[in-house]
Amino acid sequence: MKSRRLKQMLTCVWRSNTNEPSDAELAVPFAYRSHLDIDLGID
Repeated sequence: MKSRRLKQMLTCVWRSNTNEPSDAELAVPFAYRSHLDIDLGID
């Protein structure tokens, strides 16, 4: 759970530092990855 939260924070920081119009597109794969982490039991 900790590393997932850490990944989320790092992703938010990275996205806030990148002024690209594809932020919404980047958020979708990240959401899928989070669900995969939960399904696989990777914390």
